[in-house]
Amino acid sequence: MNEPIKPDWYGRLERGPAMHAVPTADHLRAIKQQIHTGRRRRRVRWLRTVTIACGAVILFMLLSSYGYKQWRHHEIQQALVQGSSEFNALQSATPKRFLNGEKRIVRLEAVKDGVLVFVRNDLKEGNTDLDVEYMRRTWKGWEYIFGGGFGGGIIEMERGLHYEYLPNADPYLHTYTPFPAVYGTVVGDKIASVVVTGDREFRATANLFRMEDGQRGWLVALPAWEDARFTITALDAEGNVVKEDTLDTREYNPKHVNE
Repeated sequence: MNEPIKPDWYGRLERGPAMHAVPTADHLRAIKQQIHTGRRRRRVRWLRTVTIACGAVILFMLLSSYGYKQWRHHEIQQALVQGSSEFNALQSATPKRFLNGEKRIVRLEAVKDGVLVFVRNDLKEGNTDLDVEYMRRTWKGWEYIFGGGFGGGIIEMERGLHYEYLPNADPYLHTYTPFPAVYGTVVGDKIASVVVTGDREFRATANLFRMEDGQRGWLVALPAWEDARFTITALDAEGNVVKEDTLDTREYNPKHVNE
């Protein structure tokens, strides 16, 4: 009988898998290089993606912060316009310190993040009073932060300089306020100007503003020096001293109250 014809690959199958197909050193280096290149490309793509995402987040935050500041500045300026909706909202949010009479806003001054509101109350004739409230504009509306007020009878009509001190409350409130400051009223026409002087050559002239009953209000922002002393001088039109007082801020510092 004729022997069956077997192709060459029969023999290769009988011998099993190829035992000599071992990768060479060049092949191994090529494989390692491909793996390293792939990892590096993935790492570069990941870093590029993270960088773009972080940049987008930072840009969004900057634009949001800038937009919020612009919006708040606009709302503050609108609040300075008497009769505007912002003015009415500010007036409603401003606290009332005296129970009798109705509060009246007599002056507004724009400061950082908000407004200083000068308020008077309908006290009986022969009295003087003034409140100063720092109102901050937030995305929720107008928020009271800090302020103060005083009021009482007019004792010296001719030499009518009345004042009060607002301390720096930032360390206790853990936020910004435009204080310390000294503010007050002037009764009568003899006083033409109010000057505040202090240590380290500090000197400031108050901007007097007239109120509806002829009295005038004023405020001077002071440096936040601990245990500072200031001299408040009222002058007539010729520069003569009408009244002079010393303001010792130690009296308003809790750690010196019992000294």
